[in-house]
Formats: sequence, C-alpha cells, structure tokens
Amino acid sequence: LLRQGKVLDAKTTFELALKTAENNPGNNVEVAKSMAGLAAVNKVNGDFKKAEKLYKEALAIRRKMTGDNDSGMAQM
Repeated sequence: LLRQGKVLDAKTTFELALKTAENNPGNNVEVAKSMAGLAAVNKVNGDFKKAEKLYKEALAIRRKMTGDNDSGMAQM
C-alpha cells in the first residue's frame, strides 16, 4: 500500500497488524515487522523522530529474537 502511495491505508493496516501481533504472545517477529512498516509510514510523512523510534524498537525486538546474524535484519 505504501509503495502505491496509499499512505493512510498503509498506516491503518500497520496499526491494526501491530495491535493484533501485540495481543498474541510469542509473536514478536510480527510485532517487529509491523513496527518497521509503521516506521516507514512515519518516514514518508516526514515524522522522522517517530520513525526512528519505531525502527529502533523493531530492530531491538528482532535482535533479541534472532540474533545479529539474521538475514532479515538487513531488511529493517
């Protein structure tokens, strides 16, 4: 959605995905993915502080779950 320029739709989708993932214990990788997506939305909207905060949180979760050598880290 974000690549299609549908920023508001992307934001809504990532917020819903984040809530859903946070309500499912043990779903930390999905939480991290949703946070990274929401961070991208904030970046596009020019809210760089919020984007950076979300990216850092997502990265910390991902590192905790998979370690520094995970190939998915480069995608964040």
